[in-house]
Amino acid sequence: MSQQYLILAEPVEVEEEFKGSKFITLLFSIDSPQAFREQLDRIKSQYPSANHYCQAFVASIPGDNAVVGFSDDGEPAGSAGRPMLNVLTGANVGFCGVVSVRYFGGTKLGVGGLVRAYGSGVKLALSEANLLTREPTESITLQCSYSELGSVEHFCQKQQLVIENKQFAEQVVLRIKLPLSCIKSLCEQLQAIHPMAVKITRDTENS
Repeated sequence: MSQQYLILAEPVEVEEEFKGSKFITLLFSIDSPQAFREQLDRIKSQYPSANHYCQAFVASIPGDNAVVGFSDDGEPAGSAGRPMLNVLTGANVGFCGVVSVRYFGGTKLGVGGLVRAYGSGVKLALSEANLLTREPTESITLQCSYSELGSVEHFCQKQQLVIENKQFAEQVVLRIKLPLSCIKSLCEQLQAIHPMAVKITRDTENS
């Protein structure tokens, strides 16, 4: 996957009312399902008397369905969590969780009304969010001689590449994060610094 996607710059909280029921929608960044569960526990503590805590999350780059989740939390099946997740995925947002806190107002909304209410909360939160554009990356392992280290580091600084780790042994081993859309070109440029002294291994050769 090489397409760009969006992430939140900071948390968002919005409130709407439908036929007396109050819906508080909280949108926040996460990097794992565990991080989402921790935020959910915090929200439940913040709003202890609510009737429902419906939820959805994408703890990955959009499109990786293995790291998504949702829950209707007692609402009719399919009326809350799935519509909330659909809004997130439709907006191409990654590494994001959303919880909709509902205080029941005495009037039942029906499945259709709930779908609209929960989906509306996520749409409103996204409309007020400061969203940043990101691109999928891949980390490579690069081995070079000590004499070539300066040239490699200079190239990484010039291209604004992140060196995640350095290990010093017989040779220098660096782990470098590259944008997936131009990884082939950047690898070729790194290799060209000194073909005999620089060795590159990609984590996923067929990306």
